[in-house]
Amino acid sequence: MELLEKFLGSFSPALTYSDVVVLPGYLKKGSKKDISTVLCKDRDGHDFVLKKPLISAAMDTVTEADMSIKMAREGGLGVIHINLTPEEQARQVKKVKRAENLMIATPVFVNGKATIGETAKLIKQQGFSSIPVLDDNRKILGLAINPSVRFQQKNYHKPITTTMGRNPIKIKLSEVQNEAGEIDLEKAKNIFAENTQKISKALLIEDDNGVLKGLITSKDVENLKTFPNASKDSKGRLRVAAAISTAKDTMKRVRLLVAAEVDLLVIDSSHGHSDFVVETIKAIKKEFPDMPVVAGNVVTKKGALFLAKAGADIIKVGVGPGAICSTRKISGVGLPQFSAILDVCEALKEEYSHIAVIADGGIKHTGDIGKAIVAGAKAVMMGSALAGTDEAPGETILHKGMRVKIYRGMGSIDAQRAGAGNRYEQDGKTLISHGVVSYVPYKGAVTDILDQCAGGLGETMTLTGAENLAELQKAEWRQITTAGEIESHPHGVQLVHEEPNYKN
Repeated sequence: MELLEKFLGSFSPALTYSDVVVLPGYLKKGSKKDISTVLCKDRDGHDFVLKKPLISAAMDTVTEADMSIKMAREGGLGVIHINLTPEEQARQVKKVKRAENLMIATPVFVNGKATIGETAKLIKQQGFSSIPVLDDNRKILGLAINPSVRFQQKNYHKPITTTMGRNPIKIKLSEVQNEAGEIDLEKAKNIFAENTQKISKALLIEDDNGVLKGLITSKDVENLKTFPNASKDSKGRLRVAAAISTAKDTMKRVRLLVAAEVDLLVIDSSHGHSDFVVETIKAIKKEFPDMPVVAGNVVTKKGALFLAKAGADIIKVGVGPGAICSTRKISGVGLPQFSAILDVCEALKEEYSHIAVIADGGIKHTGDIGKAIVAGAKAVMMGSALAGTDEAPGETILHKGMRVKIYRGMGSIDAQRAGAGNRYEQDGKTLISHGVVSYVPYKGAVTDILDQCAGGLGETMTLTGAENLAELQKAEWRQITTAGEIESHPHGVQLVHEEPNYKN
């Protein structure tokens, strides 16, 4: 019987996004669209919510701190890649966590004895616009502003007290708290408005003795209005994830990332159905039981259940769908992405329905995001769609008269030599490539791409009548022929120009 099932299963269609189409559904008058998703519980027991189910891939030409900050501000999430030293990756996480706060409880400061040069260096390293100046007892002396120190090269040897602002806005914590004792940024906004004559880069919160207890920046207040859908933790800080490997020394990296207050750990393996991944899950959960862990990648029911039983909070799906991935061709192993998501979600739906699935790779058109959700995913992870943007690592260069950026697979020889080899469990002298190195056109700000992705998902919901992602997962779909796929594209015409959400 088992042999018969295996034989029949080998003839079942293996479908990718372009092989299927979602069927329209009834749209109620006045219906609303909510594209938010809950991935799991965070370290504090709160829902890990993304207002947009979009995650940037853990690739060294896609996601570092800048991309993670932008992804979180736009309601998504960034996964900082592993081709960094553990210390540097932790610094990148800290940069994201410090980018926004309701209140910075442990602000970086300089002592009044520090020189202007030392202060300028620290401001540049941290990316600050200002920094408090304190005495030996942590009492507030003033506020050093970036422009005031940046152009003081001739005076770099002088104390910072000679150029700092001596009239910052100093308040008590109670002045910006609501009745529940929470930080009320609307109150903070009003205080900024009432103190236009003072140095207004930050509100310095002091106790009755004038000791600094925290600060609220004007930028954080502005960002609350500019980015209302931002992915934030319970302290008002941007959320960020980080990739880890299954290497023997991976717990050193994990400890540094946890200390940096990373929100999510992503075990970055091309083959998640392995003892290496399970051992890593168990090691993390033993030392940090509340730390959410994403495990993968898998494409089969057995692989999904294997990770679920080991304690994975989220399972990542995808072997070979990425634009720069060659795994299926060099090994012959994998599964087209739509079927992979279907199979994994089918395996989890009974005992492990609480485990979210992330569809990793294969997104070519915005409609593919909706298809991934229909198949059962809670979010999608994208690489090529976001590569080439301002926020992606790497320089913009000219190639054959075009502005481009490098985009490479983490399985490429170049990426493996830079540190990603463990992702493919390779310990031999000869590295086997699982990806390619490519140029992608320069795309500008990633915000425009994220808006198109969210808009495309919104259109999927409108045309199916779904008001949220749970309803969208109930939508019907059909397999289509090659002719049907051709018909799905604009055809029989010559395009005058490309649209922002469609490239042939």
